[in-house]
Amino acid sequence: MPDPNANSGPATTIVTAVLAAVLGGTGGALLTYIFGKKKTQAEIENLRAEAQKNRAEADKISAELKGVVSYSLAASDEQILFDGSARIDGFDVRGNEGNFWKSTTPKGLGELKFEEGGILNIQRKNKDGRFELWFQRYDYKGTERQTIPKDDLISGKRKLRVSCEAKVSGVEHSLRFILRQPSGDRLAEQRFTVKSSEWTKFQVFLSADPLDCILRIDDEIDARVSLPPGSVQIRNIVLAQRR
Repeated sequence: MPDPNANSGPATTIVTAVLAAVLGGTGGALLTYIFGKKKTQAEIENLRAEAQKNRAEADKISAELKGVVSYSLAASDEQILFDGSARIDGFDVRGNEGNFWKSTTPKGLGELKFEEGGILNIQRKNKDGRFELWFQRYDYKGTERQTIPKDDLISGKRKLRVSCEAKVSGVEHSLRFILRQPSGDRLAEQRFTVKSSEWTKFQVFLSADPLDCILRIDDEIDARVSLPPGSVQIRNIVLAQRR
């Protein structure tokens, strides 16, 4: 009487090899064990679970890669003019104590500190006026500039996007993102209030005529608040222009 565990012949060997090649790796090993009838049912179930785990990991990697590709495609129509997530120091940004509108009003007293991790730390000493961040370095079409230059090739308005993360220590701070000409005229602005002591993401969209301009961020505090002025921290500042 034939041995039921014996190899059933070349046909079975060929089928096993073909299916193993198609399924690959763990799937091929599983078929070999099943056809050979050398392993217990528990071992087969372990192999099947391992195969499912491998497939799940492969699906996760595939999804992550799709996300990277999608992000790259979405950002491909932008030119990065300033990237503070890579590095930022006193050559990039200058702090300045400023007045509200008229020089007769009190100045916003404070100090700008450059902390580890590319963090801009504005330590305020009063609630009057404003403390200004002047951006002094821009990468425009591969050339480092002190301003964003006028560009006659832009059709219609220049479209700029500013993204960053911010948090406060103490009272609320308002951040005013301003696009202005070097001569002083404001072209566009948008304001956000930072309330949380946890890092919060902000995005600002500024549209203006394609003239010579610079970016400035003003830190303002409501003078009616009775608490000390505290501080505001900003990191990962990126300025991008839509092509």
